[in-house]
Amino acid sequence: MSKRQAEGLAWFLAGASLIALMSVLGFKKADAAEWRGMNDHINQTNFIVQVGTDGLCSGTLVALKPRALILTADHCVEDNITVKETDETDPDDGTISKVKREVYTDMKVKQVQYHEFTAVGTNEYTARIVAHAKKYDLALIELRADSVPMTEYSHFLPEGMTVERGDPVMEVGNPLGMDATAAEGIVSSTTRMIVVGDQDDVPHPFYQVSAATSPGNSGGALYKVMADGSAYLIGVPAASIIGYQGMGMVIPHTSIKKFLKENCFDAVYDDKAKSHADCLKDKLDKENARREKAGEPPLKPPTDDSVPLGLMPKETTTHLSTLLQKPEKEAPKSDRQSCASALGMAVSGYLAGKFDATTISPAIDACTK
Repeated sequence: MSKRQAEGLAWFLAGASLIALMSVLGFKKADAAEWRGMNDHINQTNFIVQVGTDGLCSGTLVALKPRALILTADHCVEDNITVKETDETDPDDGTISKVKREVYTDMKVKQVQYHEFTAVGTNEYTARIVAHAKKYDLALIELRADSVPMTEYSHFLPEGMTVERGDPVMEVGNPLGMDATAAEGIVSSTTRMIVVGDQDDVPHPFYQVSAATSPGNSGGALYKVMADGSAYLIGVPAASIIGYQGMGMVIPHTSIKKFLKENCFDAVYDDKAKSHADCLKDKLDKENARREKAGEPPLKPPTDDSVPLGLMPKETTTHLSTLLQKPEKEAPKSDRQSCASALGMAVSGYLAGKFDATTISPAIDACTK
């Protein structure tokens, strides 16, 4: 056997081994029809979310009826949220009370259409915030449109199905503004617990994935790719560990479902759930029953694009930046890994561009002493 033949055989055997390994791990080469279907799905469900005047995030269409809803990250909408305290008069008895409300301003989202390498059209929509939670870093926005051209949306992983280490995944978003980018990878871990800036420094669960996660991917979609070529939404990319490739952190579908349920949008993933309106009425009745027992004035249903803070899940105002502002505070030994991870996420994720690398090193030192 010649040297060239030997080299060819070696490459053949290596390729065969790789194919066998991918088969064991559950990877499947999708055929052309399956890829066309996935590409059409991405084109319909991935949105560019405008942040402020020059920032971009990602968002994913998760419902079409009775309204078109886009799931994204809380830090992608925070510029459109203000808290105002006003004096409100009860029309029944004339009582004047101070009420704090979160007031939401509309934002822009869009999709771009292409013919080969040329952008040939853009669909831009006005959207309003209908729910958000800092503790999950999640937000839900609604398209202000009587009708939309989309015919499909992303479906969550069904009950009874699990996410395991090694599962093949696809991450979709708009990294660095490059819209509708898809990146393949695997689930590297399903056990990460990371502090993301809650007042009580409570760690939250994350999936770790090998798929590339870059600024602009925040708020996008992570899909579990099934053996038949179908894909289910299992997470929202949040950040990546600074200085390391292939270490993306994703908010898991279990946290997303908690967020949706707490904000009366569990009908997005549960066909048996109450409607949003009925759920809100139940929540308002329960809160007012508590207030009546405590001798507090009742809450009124909002009449505009604002929400009484008392009706929302308990929120915190501490951001990840708090960790950077207090680098001298040493984290407990049991929290060292979480602290360092959270700091890494802060830089390369949703605080990207707001802090210089030299600001981070003292904080990392404090966490790893």
